[in-house]
Amino acid sequence: MQGKQLNQYSPIELLKDSIQYKLGHVPSALSALPITMKIADVLSKTDIVLGKSYGVQAWFFNEKVKENFIKSKEKRKILTVQDFKKTKLSVVYCQQQLGLAAGYSVGHAISSGNETVCFLSDGDALISSSIEALKFFSRIQKDVMFIIDYNKRQLFGKTDLAETLICNQIPFTVIDPCDIVKFQRGIFLCRSVKGLGISVMEKEP
Repeated sequence: MQGKQLNQYSPIELLKDSIQYKLGHVPSALSALPITMKIADVLSKTDIVLGKSYGVQAWFFNEKVKENFIKSKEKRKILTVQDFKKTKLSVVYCQQQLGLAAGYSVGHAISSGNETVCFLSDGDALISSSIEALKFFSRIQKDVMFIIDYNKRQLFGKTDLAETLICNQIPFTVIDPCDIVKFQRGIFLCRSVKGLGISVMEKEP
């Protein structure tokens, strides 16, 4: 941390690779709990948290990717931070090791009365302790949307996300993120159906 206190970092800084590496490689989730709770506290005070730009979230937030999409033959509409704010979503992006922290911060957003919570995550973040948070969110009387960024290796490998969600009775829908109409429809459904989970499949490059 180079002399900086954890609470002095911005949410963006907390999710940068260098810090994430130091925080993420711990023996167990319990040993990371104090740090996790501090990160959760920071995340819960932020509507939009930007993370690594490798998956679905890059299509929303990364300017270079956005520019490439605009230049492509298919003139797609690219969702922006403003689009999310218009839908009154509380957006948390979590990269693998920060799954527990994101879970706490999403819980905070729900208890704070946000209409909808959008949980952007890597598929690997939905194992172990994170799945308990998912099970809880799927039962509460709030509109909850999970946008889960995963690829074929994760989907059909050891971390079979769809099977995990089904086994834990968590409602979800698979949507092609390039189909903006279906995606917007999914957000609408999320705002009108209690406990709906939306899983966005990342396309292989």
